Amino acid sequence: MNRRRISGGKVFKSRNEYREKYEFEEVEQFTYLGSIFSRKPNIEEEIEARIMAGNRCVAGLRRILKNKNIWRQIKIRLYKTVIRPIATYASETLALNKTEQIRLEVWERKILKKIFGGKRTEEGRIRRTNEEINNLYGEASIVSVIRAQSGARAEKLEVDIRRFSAIFLFSGNECHPIDLEKLR
Repeated sequence: MNRRRISGGKVFKSRNEYREKYEFEEVEQFTYLGSIFSRKPNIEEEIEARIMAGNRCVAGLRRILKNKNIWRQIKIRLYKTVIRPIATYASETLALNKTEQIRLEVWERKILKKIFGGKRTEEGRIRRTNEEINNLYGEASIVSVIRAQSGARAEKLEVDIRRFSAIFLFSGNECHPIDLEKLR
């Protein structure tokens, strides 16, 4: 049953699994709703895929981002509403280490440098420093946005758990509904 299959430019060993009347193909990794699922989870690949998706979006908006006749506020709004959400989609589930945080911040500064452009001086145009870019942007970094999303998700999960535990009383392996009127 072993055979080779090409998926997304990578060669994987695969085999078919039969359950009742259905056939399932086993692969090393696959993409579902923009997230990469694999046998050995690799956050670096996930971050790389998100950065590539963001770069594809930037390439599509390149004319707008480099156009000097379009206001910076409009370009920043495009970044915050179109580009950044593509790069941070479902990222609240990721546990970012320092290396991934730095990669995301470098990518964000690259995009912001395209938006703000160079600085005119008497000698000509020069590149802006990271500090100047951060001061001009004046918003939370992409890593802060991801942390806020994961914090909001954790708070929602905690509220859901409280609601569930208020409705049901657990005893051993059984779950008994509680009359909420008696609790009040």
